[in-house]
Amino acid sequence: MDYTPNHQESETDIKNQAQMNTSDGEVKAYYTKTEYKGNVAKVKGNYNGAAALAIIATIIAVFLLAFTSAYMRNAQSEKDALTAQNGTLANALENTYRNNYYQLSDSVDNMEINLSKLIVSNGISTQGELLGKLQAEANVAGSSICQLPIKEVHLHKTVKYINQVSDYSSTLVKKLTNGEAVTATDKENLNSLYSILLKLKSSIQTMGEDIKNVKFTDSLSIDNVDEFSVSLQEMEETIFDYPKLIYDGPFSDSAEKSGKIAIGGGEVSQDQAKKKLAGYMKDMSVTSVEFNQKLTNKGIGVYVFNLKTEIGTLEAHITQTGGYLMQLNGYGYSEGSKVDAAYCLDKAESYANAIGYDVTPVWVSQTVDDYIYVNLCPVVNGIIIYPDLVKITLNVNGGAIVGVEGFSYLTNHTENRNLSYISNTEKAVKLIDGSLKLLNTAIALIPKNDREILCYEFKCTDNKNQYFVYVDANKFTEVDILRVITGTEGYTVM
Repeated sequence: MDYTPNHQESETDIKNQAQMNTSDGEVKAYYTKTEYKGNVAKVKGNYNGAAALAIIATIIAVFLLAFTSAYMRNAQSEKDALTAQNGTLANALENTYRNNYYQLSDSVDNMEINLSKLIVSNGISTQGELLGKLQAEANVAGSSICQLPIKEVHLHKTVKYINQVSDYSSTLVKKLTNGEAVTATDKENLNSLYSILLKLKSSIQTMGEDIKNVKFTDSLSIDNVDEFSVSLQEMEETIFDYPKLIYDGPFSDSAEKSGKIAIGGGEVSQDQAKKKLAGYMKDMSVTSVEFNQKLTNKGIGVYVFNLKTEIGTLEAHITQTGGYLMQLNGYGYSEGSKVDAAYCLDKAESYANAIGYDVTPVWVSQTVDDYIYVNLCPVVNGIIIYPDLVKITLNVNGGAIVGVEGFSYLTNHTENRNLSYISNTEKAVKLIDGSLKLLNTAIALIPKNDREILCYEFKCTDNKNQYFVYVDANKFTEVDILRVITGTEGYTVM
């Protein structure tokens, strides 16, 4: 029996066409079932493929994002490292320039001091020594100024002047070597050089104030105004060891021998040192004493103790040999009514004698930042023994002793010295330069190049500076000249 499918269900009867009814503006499409199912399958397939592509694209995007982020972090790290490295190099360069400037400033200061001493010197030996120092400092100054970041400025006059000082010093040294003397004309030339040097020194000091907040490396940039070069140019247009200076009395920095106690004494233990310290500090209102450490100070073995008093703290160095108070440093002392120099002289001498130093005050400073410095030496038959110097510091606000320095006495003092000399002050005075006015005369044993020389000590002035001129009391030759730094002058007690 033949079966004929319903017309509506018969796939073969379904018209394989699309009819469009446009009467109402709509478009209608008719498909066979087979076409519909195929289209559905195609849509599903297209959808699944698109989803897969979207997932792959997302993965790639995440990967690229991660890679880019890592690359950027690495690039930033490298940039930071390079910036830090550049900063380190810039700081190093800045420090180099500043060191050159400070070296220039120090050398010019030293030139001024040595030249001023040379002008008032009449001794051939002293003149030769000062000329050598002057030439050396001029060479350092010339080298330093050439290593500064100078831009668009020519220091022809300044460099020429510094070279002239060096060359003239060399010429005078050759004269002395050949047995010739420094003449009055040479002194006039030196005075002319000195007047210029004073201006140069003043300009460099002023420049130092101007450049405190300026970086030298800024002058390397084309866009920056080179303030340093401007200052140098102004200097150019307007003016054309630390050596031995007396900060706190003659020979306050006298030669130090090897670390050996010259005055003797047996070894002391820590407990014995503490007991000796208690005796040294009995009148200083000490509230506590603590042992700090054992160490070597200038070659001398010492016990270091920290002390507290009612108005401050102290650090004391007691020698392991003999148990002497070699050094005392005080902090925080600023109480009480002000005391004068006379009070400080008396107290310093009493304290020094009480702790075993047989010395007498020979020099006292002005008040400097609330402190007065007293220098004490043995005085034998009127002769000052400078190698055995003891220094004591007092706070003027109450007069507390806040500093002791006894190293020179401990390492130099002896009773077996030959202190004989030829008494002829008139002959010795003739060796002083005519430009100096004599203020005071004494006989003194002074340290000089690891030797001790008995000398006439002449305190003088040229109305600008104070000097101590030392003339050998047996050979009658000029041995040394010291210049007092302006603003720190004290007065000789004897």
